[in-house]
Amino acid sequence: MKELIWRSPRWFAFRAILLALLSGGLSPEAFSQGFSYIFPGITTNNDITIGNINPQQATVTINFYDSSGKLNSLSADLAPGTQTRVNPNTVALTTFSGSVVVNSPIQLAVSADQFEGTTPFDFIFPSELASSLLIPFLPGDTASADVSVFNPGPNQAEVKVVLMQADGTHTQTRTATVNPLHTATINVSSASNISYAYVTTANILRPITPVAASAVIRNFNAATAGAAGALQRTDFAVVPAVPNTGFTKTTQIPFFAQGPDYFTLVQIVNLSNVQQTFSVTARQADGSLVPGTNNPASNIVLSPYGSIRQEMATMFGSTPTSFATGTITATSQGTLDIHGNPTGAPAGLVTAAVAIGNLSEPSMAVLLPTPAQTNFALQLRGTGREVFTGLSLLNQNTNDAHASLTFVLDQGTTLSTVPITVPRSQEVIGTLADLFPEAVGNGYILVKSDLPITVVGLDGRSDNSALAARIPVYASAGFTAPPQQSYLVVGTVRDQNIGINGQNIGVPDVAFGLSGPIEATTASDAAGTFMFRDLPPGRYTLTPLPVGYTVTPGGSTIVITNDNSRGNDFAIGLTSPGILTVNPASAQLVSASPSTTTNLPVQVQGSNFIQPTTFTGNIFTGNINKFTTGSSFVFADSQVPTSVSSPTFLTAAVPQTLLVTTGTVQVRVRNLGPSGDFADSPPLPFTIGTAPPQLTSVTGVPNPLIAGHVSSAFTVTVNGSGFTPATRVRVNFLDRPTTYVNQNQVMGTILPGDLTLPGFVPITVQNPNTVDSVPFQLAVLYPIPVISQMSPSSLTAQVALTAQPVPVMITGVDFSQSPTNPLDTAVVQVNGTPVPTQYISTTQLTALIPPNFVAVPGVLQVAVANPQPNLAASNAAPLFVNNPVPVIMSIDAGNVSWNPNSPPNDFFNQQVVITGQDFSPAAVAWVNLPCDNLGLRKALSTMRNSSTQIIATIPIRCAGTYSIAVGNPQPGGGLSAPATLAVPSVSKDIAIGNKSGVLEIRLD
Repeated sequence: MKELIWRSPRWFAFRAILLALLSGGLSPEAFSQGFSYIFPGITTNNDITIGNINPQQATVTINFYDSSGKLNSLSADLAPGTQTRVNPNTVALTTFSGSVVVNSPIQLAVSADQFEGTTPFDFIFPSELASSLLIPFLPGDTASADVSVFNPGPNQAEVKVVLMQADGTHTQTRTATVNPLHTATINVSSASNISYAYVTTANILRPITPVAASAVIRNFNAATAGAAGALQRTDFAVVPAVPNTGFTKTTQIPFFAQGPDYFTLVQIVNLSNVQQTFSVTARQADGSLVPGTNNPASNIVLSPYGSIRQEMATMFGSTPTSFATGTITATSQGTLDIHGNPTGAPAGLVTAAVAIGNLSEPSMAVLLPTPAQTNFALQLRGTGREVFTGLSLLNQNTNDAHASLTFVLDQGTTLSTVPITVPRSQEVIGTLADLFPEAVGNGYILVKSDLPITVVGLDGRSDNSALAARIPVYASAGFTAPPQQSYLVVGTVRDQNIGINGQNIGVPDVAFGLSGPIEATTASDAAGTFMFRDLPPGRYTLTPLPVGYTVTPGGSTIVITNDNSRGNDFAIGLTSPGILTVNPASAQLVSASPSTTTNLPVQVQGSNFIQPTTFTGNIFTGNINKFTTGSSFVFADSQVPTSVSSPTFLTAAVPQTLLVTTGTVQVRVRNLGPSGDFADSPPLPFTIGTAPPQLTSVTGVPNPLIAGHVSSAFTVTVNGSGFTPATRVRVNFLDRPTTYVNQNQVMGTILPGDLTLPGFVPITVQNPNTVDSVPFQLAVLYPIPVISQMSPSSLTAQVALTAQPVPVMITGVDFSQSPTNPLDTAVVQVNGTPVPTQYISTTQLTALIPPNFVAVPGVLQVAVANPQPNLAASNAAPLFVNNPVPVIMSIDAGNVSWNPNSPPNDFFNQQVVITGQDFSPAAVAWVNLPCDNLGLRKALSTMRNSSTQIIATIPIRCAGTYSIAVGNPQPGGGLSAPATLAVPSVSKDIAIGNKSGVLEIRLD
């Protein structure tokens, strides 16, 4: 390969300036006591995840500094192994722009996410403090960028963003003065030939002030940057500014992707002040070299502080027709001549970055070098499979690495642990759905390995519109995840055929039932995985419930003792759809220029129709195309837009461009599989022709016609005009035996097989080369249902205001469901009013009777009505409603008492509050007085406030124990158990005396 050299006559002058800028580096003291995690440039679009993956509790302080330095803060106590999530709204900030600082006395796991609208997103990790920082990827020539800088110190900081060109020179610097605890945003846009940047606060007139910074790259033009054919990026990428220390002579990016729809832009930066020759190598996951004419690229020569950015195919001479993932390593070799011989200068420092994305979608992620570790965590956000997560685990050791992955929810509950082996000198790459399918939701994956491994991740939307880099966060080596308290069943459903990526593709929306100590149902997600969580030990039966597919195996028995049940995998195969009718089955010829926007709507009845699902490839599965599974209507070998309403009914839109030639074409329904396979229904004919004869009426139809109850054929008379001896009577758009009478009348035969399904059956007439006439709709009635049993057949009146609907199970025959709309079913009627009904089968329904229907006693008439058209509702079954027996819980009459000095036959009326339950609207209070032997009698008055409270008025005639009961009227009802009211005797003595000539009266 020709030697690549970047030189500039201004380099020597720049060298002196750059050394002066960078010589002020220092190792800053901690921003606060303990550990601080700084996120510059936070807005209300950000959520921050804070994890205490330590064996001891942590008290965390989260400080929100807006751009003017104003502080809002909160504290949180985190138990060992738990996480919390905060955002500006947590501290009542509806608008916010600034920086967030998380402080803790112990080390934490901290990251943030940034979701903007419905598509772009990225993950953000804490920025480090330094007075000299490096942003290793800042394509100012092909993107716009905002550099956010936070000054945590007590002194004002003079910040310079030094924009570095590819040849190592710089002609532009952006500056900002940042006050203490303030945030500044420095815009870098359309800066010519900019590759990376330094952020420095060195100033001989000010104290050296460490700052934290990060850059947000937007509107990246990947095609201009070297990825030929790539769309303009609408996704964004957050690139942290790293301290300008600790670099070595070799650097490695642990993940790239290259293929027909993927690009990786590789950027190498020479961090030394002398010219360097670099060798860059791309290896696949198995450790082998990526095929290419220039791999390794060993003669890349860069000027001092120079850089190069190239797409992989250009750098390594590879062809992107095959898919590959792996690692990229760059090594400085010092200064070499054109023959590769050393010229004396030592090897210098180097760093690298890659930008990854889809060519045909606007996604983008930037990855930087990541160190190998043995204990760390990956924080997960509770998204579904609409966002995929992929992981790369790299082992550069000479022995295999044995690691465990434990998924722990935010609240500290362990969900699952899986082992994984990373072969020596190789990389394990896959989606989280494949590697660890149960790791879904808000939580973290704790990784423990016996050897250091390098792990990075990429999250992306399933439509490839956005990508985000995920890197490890801190986890204490002394932390152990708590033992599981419950267990799970997890598995994957895959197509039995190999897909375009050479794999068996996961299939979504396949239902499963689990029976055992817990009964539950679920369905496979977008990756084909399914899971049942929170299961106690026991014996379970797992059963697939597919629609439109065959599933192997048909079920399994699972015994859970003290571990999860994993690997419950199933394979699906397509079933052929059936096709019964197509309506219409003909269309008039489009003779003029056909419209490209007007379509012919077609309705199709059949069986085994499947809802469409769109599959999109991603970097980790290697799919390169979007494709759709499900049922599609095929018109003359062309698949047309199709909408599936149910397994038995679909609609299609036939473009006018397919209706330009007279004749008969074949139509069918095609079930598409996720691997490109398909199964077709038998065909039906469809006619493209001229104007039809006219149909005005049909006579001679027996009445009634009940679906499935017609046992013999019959003849009808069809009246109209334009009939010929070749005219055919058609039922459901199929020819039937026809007798020509005259040009205004033909006779047609209706077969029993035409009347098996309820609904409206179209009868049409058709001449050769014409379309069908306007149809006559022949009503085929649903059968009259019959109720044989109802459980319960009697109910207790629901007298409480909070009463819930009462379920009633109804058994019988001929309970019907529409063949085209599964939601149109037989409905239970109570006294002629429909009530919510659950359709179970042709012999069983469950009605939910509203409580106001059964609030008073009596007899209700319950019937079942089938969908229209029907002849009549079923027989009526009686539902008896009886009053409940009331219950008294307490009686309150205040401090009522009886004065024994009252005159004979004296009394007074006392209100008594009676509390209890099941007091019917006609409830009556009764009382038994201790003064006589007359027994219970009605209270003077009864006022019912609710089913739980009555106010009764009773006479008080003496001291003693009064017995009080509440009675509900019949049917049912009766008296409650009596409650007692004690009325004490309280005397009031009168004393009269004379003291000092004053009359005194005292009541005792």
